[in-house]
Amino acid sequence: MCSVFSVFAVLCHLCRAVFAVEPRGTNIMSPTRDEQSERFEKTRITDMVYELVKEPHPDVEVVLFHGLQLDQSARTCADAYWRTWKMRNDEDCWLETLLPKLLLKDQVQLKARVLSVSYEARADFSRVREGKEITDEYILAESLVRELVLSTGELGQKAGVPVVLVGHDLGGILIKELVMTVEKMEALRIEDWDKKKLGMFSKNLKLVFFYAVPQSGSKVIEETIAKIPENSRHKMLPLMKVLNKETARINQSFQQYRQCPDSHRPKFQVAAVLPASETSQGGYNGQVIPEASIRPGVDSLLTVKADHFQVCQPEAYHSSSAQFLADKIHEAVGSKDSYGRNRTLSASEHEKGKQQSRNELQAQYNSTISQASSRQ
Repeated sequence: MCSVFSVFAVLCHLCRAVFAVEPRGTNIMSPTRDEQSERFEKTRITDMVYELVKEPHPDVEVVLFHGLQLDQSARTCADAYWRTWKMRNDEDCWLETLLPKLLLKDQVQLKARVLSVSYEARADFSRVREGKEITDEYILAESLVRELVLSTGELGQKAGVPVVLVGHDLGGILIKELVMTVEKMEALRIEDWDKKKLGMFSKNLKLVFFYAVPQSGSKVIEETIAKIPENSRHKMLPLMKVLNKETARINQSFQQYRQCPDSHRPKFQVAAVLPASETSQGGYNGQVIPEASIRPGVDSLLTVKADHFQVCQPEAYHSSSAQFLADKIHEAVGSKDSYGRNRTLSASEHEKGKQQSRNELQAQYNSTISQASSRQ
């Protein structure tokens, strides 16, 4: 009798996995937000960098940059480095739970070291934490280069290990500025050892991945800036204005940088996910990033049914946006330039890969049932 119940339990578990059935809001095993915040705080390795997934011998290094935070609470901004990347219906951070599963492809399991960046990026700066006043986008990017590459982060310093930069919203613009800052710092008269580290980072950078990043400006961001009081004491207001004003300059420099690869700095790929659903948050209801704004300079584009904030919060295992990222990471690790320039993908194009995952889970289920039956 016990073996029958055991088989039934396994059956229920694997059926949920095979058919991607996930109860909404009823996962009693899911940690609370307070528990997650306390746990992830222990992963901080510098002032602005957290090592969410530690991997001593990684196949790839992934760094994530959150975007603009519309919530006025300081807590929301403080947790943005991990909550931007949580599952949609609970507090699980999918970077440490879902991503490893998605990085198993064709019987090849990629091991990823995952870092996440934290910086002040709220839309309302009238009430903020002190000590986070950065006045210039270059200073912010330079600080991140020093923390990620030149000091404890040691990003991109492993020969043959690709670097993947992932940004949501404003975080994508920051990625572009960071990449350009590395080039500027390489040209400065700095220590030879630092130049070597910067060169290694540039050589290992293989993929930049954007979630809902405005490539040519966004009217919503301009309207948000307009609502912030001019007498706001927080210095992120001028930073946002600079980013908005100089988006064209940053995009142009970024494209020129990509178009001039050399043996020291091979060309990296750019992929993006466009949320197709309207966003209702912060008093706004509409499309935050129009398709025309997200296309420039993108090699591969996936459109998904999600709003501006849900786009990087999967609902279940078979999330097309998360799977798209995993697929591009696999391509980056394999060094295969198989991206189609300006090719728009639909979520249905990933169904073949999803079905393969279901088949693997079904095979696992069949094996488990067979083993349980043999023990009876």
